Parts: sequence; structure tokens; C-alpha cells
Amino acid sequence: MVDRKFTFLALSQFLHHHLLWFLISAYAIAAVFPTAGLWIRSTTFGDVQIFQTKIHVSLLLLLLATLMFNAGLGVKTSQLKSLMQKGRVILAGLAANLIIPMLYIFGVTLVMRLWYELDEAQHILVGLALVAAMPIAGATTAWAQNSNGNLALS
Repeated sequence: MVDRKFTFLALSQFLHHHLLWFLISAYAIAAVFPTAGLWIRSTTFGDVQIFQTKIHVSLLLLLLATLMFNAGLGVKTSQLKSLMQKGRVILAGLAANLIIPMLYIFGVTLVMRLWYELDEAQHILVGLALVAAMPIAGATTAWAQNSNGNLALS
């Protein structure tokens, strides 16, 4: 029993210490073999109904849940307590994450009026809006964990 606990602890510490390199390796593999990522995206385990909500369970969802669960295990309770005391800072960060991308896209919209092909400019603006709306939760936990950052805030 003790040997099994030691092995799990050693594996956990190894993964925690090298998580950023695993993430960078996954990005490199995805760049070379994009079909593997497409396969992961299309792999499904069916649907689960919780209350009146149907949840589509995919491999991608399970991988993200595992990453977030791993980050949750690394959160210190003292960080959570201090985070609750800094409500204004959290609201300011949330407002900045919402307002700054919109202001940037608005500014680019004004500049793109000078673009010679208006249809092309509209496609560029839609692309920028999509990038601004993309969730980054999975990667931020890995970067914060690697730099001994505040996982609760991440």
C-alpha cells in the first residue's frame, strides 16, 4: 500500500514539475500531426443528462476537465482566502478582459475603414473577434502552475 502511494506521489510530482513541457510538446505534435487533434475532437463517449441539461461527453471535454482538476489540486487554501478579500481587483481584471479586446477591435474597425476591400476587412474583423472570444483556461493553468503563480487567480 505504501509503495503504491509513493508511486502515485512521485508520478504526481513529475507531472506537476514538467506540465509546461508536456503542453509545449502537445502544441508541437499538433503542428506536425493535425489529424490527431481532429481525431481527439471528434471522439465522443455519448451524452449524459444532468437535471434537464444534456451534456455531450467528448475526449476533448475530458482532457480539459483533467487539466482543470489538476490545477484545482494545486490551489492553496490561503490563495483562495486572499482571493476572496480582493473582490475589487478581480472585478477590475474581469472588466479589463472584457473591455480591452472590444476597444482594440473597435480601434481596428476605424482603421479598417481605410482598407481598399471592405469585404476583406470585415472578414479580418470577424477573425479578430473570434480570437478575442477564445477561452484560454487550459493553457493559463499550466503556465501559472509552472511559474509558481497564483493558481486560484488563474
